[in-house]
Amino acid sequence: MEYYRMQANYRTIFTEMLLAQSAAAGALADVAGRYAQLMGQAYQEALMTLATETRLKGGAAGSAHPVDDAGIPGASRPGLAHVCRSLAGLPRISMMEFLSRYDSLRGRRTMVRD
Repeated sequence: MEYYRMQANYRTIFTEMLLAQSAAAGALADVAGRYAQLMGQAYQEALMTLATETRLKGGAAGSAHPVDDAGIPGASRPGLAHVCRSLAGLPRISMMEFLSRYDSLRGRRTMVRD
C-alpha cells in the first residue's frame, strides 16, 4: 500500500513539472513576441527619423543648419525612454504570464490528507 502512495506522489510531481514546463514555454513565446514588437516599433521610429533627416539634407544643396555629430537632430528621446521602460518591464510581465498560465493549467487544487 505504501508503494502505491509513493508512486502517486511521483506521478503528481512529474505532472506538476510538465505543467510548469508548458506554462514556461507559453510565457517565453508571449514575451518574445512582445520584445519583437517593441524592437520593431523602435526601429521603425529610428528609420522614420533617419528618412526625414535625409530628405531634409538632400533637398537643399547647402544645408543652412549645422549637422550635430553627437546625435540625430529631431530624434525622439521620449520614444527611446518608452522603449527602455518597456524592456525593463519584460521580466515582470514574463513572471506574471508564467504564473497566470500555470494557474490556469493546474485548475482547481484538491487538498490531500494523510
